[in-house]
Amino acid sequence: MVFFTELLQKAVIDKEGKTIGILCDLVFQDGTEYAPVKYIVFLAKDKYKKKLSLEYVEGIKQENGSASYSILLNITSAEMQPLFVHETDLLAHELLDKQIIDVSGVKVVRVNDLLLNKVEEQFCITGVCVGTTSFLRRLGLKQHFLGKVVYKFSSEKIIPWKSVEPLETKEAKGHLHLKEAKNKIAEMHPGDIADLMEELSPKEQMLIFNRLDKKTAAKTFVEAGPAVQESFFKGLKINRLVDLLESMPPHNAADVLGILEGEKAKVILNQMNHEKAKRISDLMQYPEDSAGALMRTDYFALHDMDTAAKAVGNIRKAKPSADKTHVLLVVDHEQHLVGTLSMRTLLTAKPRQQLKTFMRKKPFVVYPQTSKQDLATALEKYNFYMIPVVDEQATLKGIITADQVLSEVIPKSWIRRKFILKRAKRQKKIEQEKK
Repeated sequence: MVFFTELLQKAVIDKEGKTIGILCDLVFQDGTEYAPVKYIVFLAKDKYKKKLSLEYVEGIKQENGSASYSILLNITSAEMQPLFVHETDLLAHELLDKQIIDVSGVKVVRVNDLLLNKVEEQFCITGVCVGTTSFLRRLGLKQHFLGKVVYKFSSEKIIPWKSVEPLETKEAKGHLHLKEAKNKIAEMHPGDIADLMEELSPKEQMLIFNRLDKKTAAKTFVEAGPAVQESFFKGLKINRLVDLLESMPPHNAADVLGILEGEKAKVILNQMNHEKAKRISDLMQYPEDSAGALMRTDYFALHDMDTAAKAVGNIRKAKPSADKTHVLLVVDHEQHLVGTLSMRTLLTAKPRQQLKTFMRKKPFVVYPQTSKQDLATALEKYNFYMIPVVDEQATLKGIITADQVLSEVIPKSWIRRKFILKRAKRQKKIEQEKK
């Protein structure tokens, strides 16, 4: 086992004991489990960088157990036919200082060093090193007093190469992202992904965002802050934006489009599904702090003339999300809200009993013009989870849930603090498990 930075600037010695140059890089081939080293790159005495196949490397010599190494060859300088480094070569030094995503800790980390090992008779990169220990080693400070103290009590943090995403294209060369991120980032809460995006450059945000499935991408888009959303608008093509916005609930799409200039929003709306675009446009007409702007129009409702058995069958067929069935809405044939009922009441009713006979009539409602302050007051006073929104004719227009109102009332700094605390707890748990 040896670290890449410990080999840099070390002598390359031929079979006769002559120093032909100093090591300045390694050329590797990307792999799933590890990355085999194919060539060493050395700065020759003529000041040109040259590469030599690893088959001509006899081994790495360590001087009396110290950190001083030299690279020994099995041929003489006269026998060598070195090659020049090609622009398509994957070079080890280009991995240093690249950022990767630590999914378990929900944070961005920087590569300080590379771990090299012999695997099945091949010299390979088997991991990337992050953290204080590798940083001190790279700077050459571990021999100083303070460096020795820190180095002694800090642990080496290594991410296995099998968890590192392949460098697939020339454009992506040197951009290092964990395979873990590709496989597991979609399992993270979209709020965590959005929070993570704030630590990345626009280019890096797009690298991660383009790896998300449509559903997760849409939720991440919604959770992201205005600056990140604006970055997405600049980085995504119109057809991709349209696809994402059509995957969102209309109230979320209206919020997202609200950060754009009027003309740009119109261009996007014109390319969307007509019905979806109209629902979004209608929501954008309401004042920002009103119930109309906050309400969700993707509600689930039952019909008052249906029997309990038919209503249960409709729920099974539609499979609405839990937040849409916490309180069941009941409408008539003209879509007027005529009552509400709980799931328990529905399940315990007689199968042939019509909903209108046992629903709760005259439910509490708000109107599109109701302010979010009044909404918050009603939620707190009556302990509601959800409030229906109706127009002057009692036609059901949408619903507002408690978490929607809270997200508007609670300061953004509190929300961000929630993510930071959750991240800290998760990291602490991981560190305890390692012990």
